[in-house]
Amino acid sequence: ARDIGLELGSRAHLSGLRRTSSGPVRLASCIPLDALAEADLDKICLDPASVLGCCVRTLSSDEVAAAAQGKRIAAHGEPFDEDIALVAGDTLVGVWRRRAESLVSAVNLPEGVKGVRHAR
Repeated sequence: ARDIGLELGSRAHLSGLRRTSSGPVRLASCIPLDALAEADLDKICLDPASVLGCCVRTLSSDEVAAAAQGKRIAAHGEPFDEDIALVAGDTLVGVWRRRAESLVSAVNLPEGVKGVRHAR
């Protein structure tokens, strides 16, 4: 509204605003708050790794321990300078990036985010 007002040489304000998307999440994939009480959350919650829209790497138990400590992890063909979601079972444990022959932490999630349903 401010930008439109400035272009018109006037003032402007919004009387309402409705967000129809945020990143890869669209309004069509959302449900009303009152429906949450009866909903099966495991079925309706978005997969946190899929929502990121990036490459997904499933970690071994040794790699999970290294990631929890923020240690570098050997790369296995992941693309350079792109986000890589690190998952262990049904848990997103971090978002990392490839630097040379290693993955390095961009965001570490020590407690993890549950709800990963499939790795791509």
